[in-house]
Amino acid sequence: MEFKTIYKKDFKENRLLYLELIKDLYDGDNDKIANISETTNYLDFIFSDNYDFDSFLILQIENNKIIAMISGYEYDTYHNEWCLCALFIRKEYRGEGLGKKIVEKAFEEMKKYNYSKIIIGIEEDNIIFRKLFLNKGFIYANKNWDELAEGFPKNHLGYYYENNTFKK
Repeated sequence: MEFKTIYKKDFKENRLLYLELIKDLYDGDNDKIANISETTNYLDFIFSDNYDFDSFLILQIENNKIIAMISGYEYDTYHNEWCLCALFIRKEYRGEGLGKKIVEKAFEEMKKYNYSKIIIGIEEDNIIFRKLFLNKGFIYANKNWDELAEGFPKNHLGYYYENNTFKK
């Protein structure tokens, strides 16, 4: 399986292709609320010309299908804080450790930017992702994601990871 990291220019040039692949990833998954319109709006925002911060989308691809995806974007440039979002694993590939691999790939990507902190939101009933991020060193913030970062969903638990090697 290959990883493909997508940045603003690539996303804009191949937007329809990527959104079609993501729609295929979501199709038929009734266990999670995978909303293509919310994902489209989110990706269009972080890759827009109006968004001046850094962002990326990582796709894990096999046989021209997305198996897993995750995105990240700089939320606070002054403090160099990032958000990870849109972690999704194709239903038939869950339980194979792909979440851990793609999260590690996202960490590799963020190291390029010398991040200080990463925040994420995880649905309360998503025990697998909560365990994955706790094992990666994230800490539950004892609050919802929208309390950690303005404008985020209220129905997600907030977690953060601090990079102790960061120097501003």
